[in-house]
Amino acid sequence: MSTPKQQLKRAMQQHLVPCLRDLGFAGGLAGFRRLGALGVDVLVVHTFKGAVQLDAGRVKRRASLGARTVRQDWAVYAGASSAQGAARRRLETPAGKGVWRYDNLRATADFDRIAKAMTRVVERAGVAFWAEAAKAPREVRAVPTVNRTRAVKALLLELLVPRLRALGFAGSFSGSAGAFRRLGTTVELVSVSLGGENLLVQVASRKNGRRSGAKTPSTDFLMAGDREDVFDESYAEASPAALRALVRAAIRAIEGPGVRHWAR
Repeated sequence: MSTPKQQLKRAMQQHLVPCLRDLGFAGGLAGFRRLGALGVDVLVVHTFKGAVQLDAGRVKRRASLGARTVRQDWAVYAGASSAQGAARRRLETPAGKGVWRYDNLRATADFDRIAKAMTRVVERAGVAFWAEAAKAPREVRAVPTVNRTRAVKALLLELLVPRLRALGFAGSFSGSAGAFRRLGTTVELVSVSLGGENLLVQVASRKNGRRSGAKTPSTDFLMAGDREDVFDESYAEASPAALRALVRAAIRAIEGPGVRHWAR
């Protein structure tokens, strides 16, 4: 049986590696490098304690890449005390997310989701960091953030809220956030928020009964990334069709991982 780390590597080979090849990078998941006019562009995939992150760098060094591995080059040329003028940065989403947990995932779709998110980060934050690309990025028709956010909320009201009502949930939206709950032997909760061009959907449950000091439903939800009870996806630069697909994916997350979470 494949381990989570092996499944993550397969997903990265399918989604992240082709993107880097298009950008002119050589190497593999141990590390990628590209010789450019200003130095050697480097991307290192760090996996640690069930999490993964992408570190981008540029090192000013010899004219050829040589035989060193990328990780060796990283240690020698991109260290804090390097005299080579190296630069290094963890790549993040516009919302500041740059670490993805994978150790508690099981479904192939969940690993694909992480690999796709990492690919989008490379295409935006990575290309911006290296300030050059072997392949020009895709042209994306500019859509004002406020219009895209309104479009996502309209789709949530059209598709998600009726589904929650059918499942027996009460609640509503207030601005860019929604809180819904269903009463039973436990209180089952769904939280939806739009911010930083990300759609965040969380599910949780707690014991029934009024709790001392509880003022808002937001106190019921656990803030932890890449768990099966959290759906967190960017809708930046998404087309109308992609926005609708994103909301449908959030509904599937509630009906799949959400239901499994409440059944515990």
